[in-house]
Amino acid sequence: MILGVHDLERTTYFNLNPHWTTKAIQAMQYCISLARYHAAQGDYEISQAALNSLILINANYINAKGKTFFVNAPFFNHCLSHDGFISVTLEHFRKNVQIAISRGDEQQIEQTISGLEALCLLFLKIDYSTNDTIKTHTNLAAGYLISAVELILPTKMADVLMGCLYSLGNVARTIAILCRFFTCSFDGLL
Repeated sequence: MILGVHDLERTTYFNLNPHWTTKAIQAMQYCISLARYHAAQGDYEISQAALNSLILINANYINAKGKTFFVNAPFFNHCLSHDGFISVTLEHFRKNVQIAISRGDEQQIEQTISGLEALCLLFLKIDYSTNDTIKTHTNLAAGYLISAVELILPTKMADVLMGCLYSLGNVARTIAILCRFFTCSFDGLL
């Protein structure tokens, strides 16, 4: 079902005002720039705070959107299931992992992986307003997390890899617990 109990007034408002997220996207750019700069300087407390701020921006975004998220249902894809804001966030984290790997910065990698884990868990809270919910954005974030771990494998950073596997396990465990209590689908994630 496409309509479910979505907030159609809010959905209409967001569609008529596509630039309502411009300042938040700009704030995310500032956060990721701060995280990269301070990680390169070895100031990991500030880089962690910047990544945490990026996650908080996403939490507020999800709260503001409310019941305007749509699932990307199998065999039926529609334009409202894509969320550019979340895609921008995940791309920032993907690039951050690549930069950290190229610099051999284990702590920056660990912070970024931890951030991706937090995003996966945050996206589980998205309300798609349907009973049989496919957690579209959690699947997407988990895919980014898996890709990041695959990028780390050839680096032979054993401690970092163990932390990555812990993060993957935590996400998988949380999803498994939720699937026991709710009717949900994770498109082959588990």
